[in-house]
Amino acid sequence: MSLHFESTALSAATPPTLAELAGRRPPPMATPLRDAFVAHDRGADRLAQLLAGAACVTTGQQPGLLTGPLFTVYKALTAVALAEVLERQRGQPVVPVFWVAGDDHDFAEANHVHYLTLENELERVVLREREPSAPLTPLYREPLGSEVARVLAELVAQSPNTEFRGDVLAWLERHYRSDRDFATAFAGSVAELLGRFGLVVLRPTSAAAKQAMASHLLRALRSAGDIDRALDTRAAVLRHTGYPAPVPVGDGATLVMIEGKMGRDRLVLDGERFAARRSGESWTLTQLERLAEDEPRRLSPNVLLRPVVEASLLPTLAYVAGPG
Repeated sequence: MSLHFESTALSAATPPTLAELAGRRPPPMATPLRDAFVAHDRGADRLAQLLAGAACVTTGQQPGLLTGPLFTVYKALTAVALAEVLERQRGQPVVPVFWVAGDDHDFAEANHVHYLTLENELERVVLREREPSAPLTPLYREPLGSEVARVLAELVAQSPNTEFRGDVLAWLERHYRSDRDFATAFAGSVAELLGRFGLVVLRPTSAAAKQAMASHLLRALRSAGDIDRALDTRAAVLRHTGYPAPVPVGDGATLVMIEGKMGRDRLVLDGERFAARRSGESWTLTQLERLAEDEPRRLSPNVLLRPVVEASLLPTLAYVAGPG
């Protein structure tokens, strides 16, 4: 196994070695999050260790249809493998945790799945499309609907009759039902599939998790200007060394998303107010503080802030990122 670690601090600190990482003592979970977790099989035992104070390795992905691309499973298993390595190094439990990014609103990424047909050809099946002008509904609010029965029927028709077929189809049918939303179906299916390896699944869209992360999102809003300037400086360094900035920064956009009239929307700092980029709605910081207290589910971190929030809520030793 080849592992590479990057420092997440805003400094030029040397990335830690595996031994240094194993020796760290992350803070315990900031708040009881028991109701936010889904665990099956060995995952239930690992969850008990996490709730008792064990450290963890985190990774995550937005929900996908029938678990989405194989890359999702690879990320989860990488977290499992890294947790096992660090556990041996530390001599203490290290729990792999998968963060289901149910706030994600990119329906075009989640609405389809690829599989091999009986003729060994790659087939793409789409649940349904979303109109470009439609509100960007977060996936934890997006129902699978009656169309999921057609998707499963197509998969059944194109599946070879092996000894695994019945169990696989039964597993998918348990979770991908018309009355389920994308995030709930995805969380349950991943937890059942990989619980045997000790993976624990976290649903950050649950009420407990949303309440726990609210203070971190408000902190990001209060420092929005400074954060944007720091990210812009870092992006310039990346461009100077020949790497493109993976996410546009430096335009006043904050790292916090809000659910408004047009669905999930990026908050942009506009003088003394914060405006939703798509709908044009705006709020003062005081209004957003009140919203975070009364309706915390409407606020969420963007892709840059999410790993920071993870590390704030969980006793995180390491984070398994994607290739971007």
